[in-house]
Amino acid sequence: RYNIESGVMYATETAAKDPVFYRWHKFIDSIFEAYRSNLPSYTKQDLRMEGIEVCKVFTVCEPDPSVVSCQDGTLNNLYTRMTEREKLTIYMGQKEQVVRRTYLNYLPFTYHFKVCNTGEEMATLVFRVFLAPIKYTKELEHRRNDFVELDRFVAEIDSGSEQTIARSSEQSSDNLPPSASL
Repeated sequence: RYNIESGVMYATETAAKDPVFYRWHKFIDSIFEAYRSNLPSYTKQDLRMEGIEVCKVFTVCEPDPSVVSCQDGTLNNLYTRMTEREKLTIYMGQKEQVVRRTYLNYLPFTYHFKVCNTGEEMATLVFRVFLAPIKYTKELEHRRNDFVELDRFVAEIDSGSEQTIARSSEQSSDNLPPSASL
């Protein structure tokens, strides 16, 4: 608009190279945390839905020929990650530049939620999936800032039924594949 060349914070792939990036995000995070810390904690009653029960939750790794232990897809409750490298061509103004980057990737998996609806009406549920410590400890409440939200989605459960909701990790907006270009 103003004929000014974009800086490194313009593209999400290079934004972290700008020193202001971390200070800016820390500032935004501190504003949100101050707001959130003044909210009352949820009670069990706040999170309970009459007639709805989550009976079972598990993940299944997608079979991958490059990972011998995942061939049969029976690795339950495993979030496998690895680093990958790629070479990208970017255009800065009139110049073409080649950039090499290393990023964290994962093996595709599916999470399953077995949900029982004993109510008389169909229920619309919001599922939120987090990566968090596996064991509950007394300090877990204080470590909630370390939790990472992997996915959020909505599903409908028929009345008087038991349904298994399956969702692929590739459907999550937080697990996007790497971009083809910058």
